[in-house]
Amino acid sequence: MAADSTMSNGQETASLNGEPALKRSRDSVDSLQIPREPQNKVTVVLGAQWGDEGKGKVVDLLAMDADIVCRCQ
Repeated sequence: MAADSTMSNGQETASLNGEPALKRSRDSVDSLQIPREPQNKVTVVLGAQWGDEGKGKVVDLLAMDADIVCRCQ
């Protein structure tokens, strides 16, 4: 093992192909964060059959963050 390699649980950290894994800079890690505002403007829940297939429960969960909820038959 190289003297300057990264150790994790006493073992050298390596990528899947066996080469040493590179650490990302803090700036690149911050750029990978998920934005707080959703990117989609519309969410559609579509069921293929009548009856209880869970559509209402999904809509209830999505409605907590929605401005408008529209249900139709």
